[in-house]
Amino acid sequence: LSLHDALPILLGDEDHELQFLANGALIVVIQCVFLLIPFRVYGAFVITMYRMLLDDMLKFLVVWFIVALGFTFAISIIVEYPPSLPTDDSMPRFWHHFWAIFLEKMWMSLARLEDKWQTDGPRYVLVAILNMVYALLSCILLLNFLIAMMARTFEENVGNTHVTWIFPFAYNVLRYEKMLPK
Repeated sequence: LSLHDALPILLGDEDHELQFLANGALIVVIQCVFLLIPFRVYGAFVITMYRMLLDDMLKFLVVWFIVALGFTFAISIIVEYPPSLPTDDSMPRFWHHFWAIFLEKMWMSLARLEDKWQTDGPRYVLVAILNMVYALLSCILLLNFLIAMMARTFEENVGNTHVTWIFPFAYNVLRYEKMLPK
């Protein structure tokens, strides 16, 4: 399906049009925020926020993803792994439950507890303990980790505000000067 074929379909759908408009407005606002960089106070703030989002948030997401995958593997193996050697038809079921448990861990990281609790079987206690440890780890320790990284970035940028602001500003000035006709 090419853009030429999809355009009449998308132009008639009000929901898609509004979604494209919202996406475009978001991109324009982000570009307008970058226009504040030449002003010293706002420029240093924008650069600091940009570094926090790109550097600190990416590190946090990688650590969170690894921790969530580790707990998901542990719970999946405890709950769903077959007692005998796995056969070809038992593995798709395992992976289906694995991704369902991973989604559950994602929601738990956002401080939403499970709606249903299993109360049967000897594995329940171990799964409940793992869920409690994961909830504490992700909601308290990982968020503290994110806050500490952002505070460190803020302190570094406040300590040398002039350097934080002047180099990107000088880069933009030189870039615009290169665009000028001779």
